[in-house]
Amino acid sequence: MKYSPILICSVFVLLIGCTHFQETLTNTEQVYPVTNKDAIEIFLTIESPTRAFTEVGFVTVEHQENVQAAVTFLKEKAAKQGADAIINFEVHVYRRLAALILFIPIYENTYIASGVAVKYSLNTSSIGKTL
Repeated sequence: MKYSPILICSVFVLLIGCTHFQETLTNTEQVYPVTNKDAIEIFLTIESPTRAFTEVGFVTVEHQENVQAAVTFLKEKAAKQGADAIINFEVHVYRRLAALILFIPIYENTYIASGVAVKYSLNTSSIGKTL
């Protein structure tokens, strides 16, 4: 059986371009309206919002392209949960040998971004705390 090089390349690109994600609701598992992904703030593990918030859920995404694509996808998933920000944000890069062509190693990176999606509260009495 003879396969077209275009078909083989297309299947290869589809398999490599896969993006995985996981969403876990926390707290009361309350459903919030979708928010704008471009307005979502990101806070590293050593930072915290100055406004009161409630945890919505934990979000993790895996992307093959680059860090920015993983962060954008993470914001999209958090926005669908109704989040205003992501706290405890982390990115991990995993590198593996994808192929060895004529003794030249070809590496593939996987970017895993994760964090806790939070919704800002109207109650400002407990600033920076989970309600």
